[in-house]
Amino acid sequence: MIKSELRAAALGDSHKENYSAEIDRFIRQGEALIKSRLESYGLEYTFTDADRSGVTSPVYTLPARVTVVKYLSGVDYPLDQVDENLVAARRSSSLLECFCVRPNSLVVAGTPGAGVQLTMQYFGLPAPLVADGDTNALINDYEQLYIEATQVYIFKRAQDYESAKIAQDSAFSLIDEINRKMKKQIGGARASGPYNVSFRSSF
Repeated sequence: MIKSELRAAALGDSHKENYSAEIDRFIRQGEALIKSRLESYGLEYTFTDADRSGVTSPVYTLPARVTVVKYLSGVDYPLDQVDENLVAARRSSSLLECFCVRPNSLVVAGTPGAGVQLTMQYFGLPAPLVADGDTNALINDYEQLYIEATQVYIFKRAQDYESAKIAQDSAFSLIDEINRKMKKQIGGARASGPYNVSFRSSF
């Protein structure tokens, strides 16, 4: 779903086509509502030379709202996530080996050549919808979430507070379910408990 489709769906499902002049504000408010409760979502980003701090720099600017970097893929393989010291020690390597994450940037060692693209899988918040053709992973997977979050403000504008409450409760319920799924992915697999070597068999 793209923004223009969200605009039409939210107005049409609410039977409030007369609010078309204000719908972009309702969408922005709906996105703010989602971000106030959504902790993170699984997203992907491709780094290009445009993201580098310099032509030959190993430092890439992170997209906005990154929570946790899951992995970074080089040309054909994932890179190890390490600390600043190890990245500095391997900076001169002729191969892409590892990376570290800073608050607003990501540093790779060795330094990627010009034109090399790196793919990052991460948990964060999706980009806002600005232009009519804008979309993101969250709205593609959960378009009803964006429709209902937008409808909260459509119904508030109409002073239909019961419908606004129903739309908000439905949106929050879906966000809570998404948060639960994301926490399981971030946490990864759980290890089994240690074997009790002190237990004495009765046999």
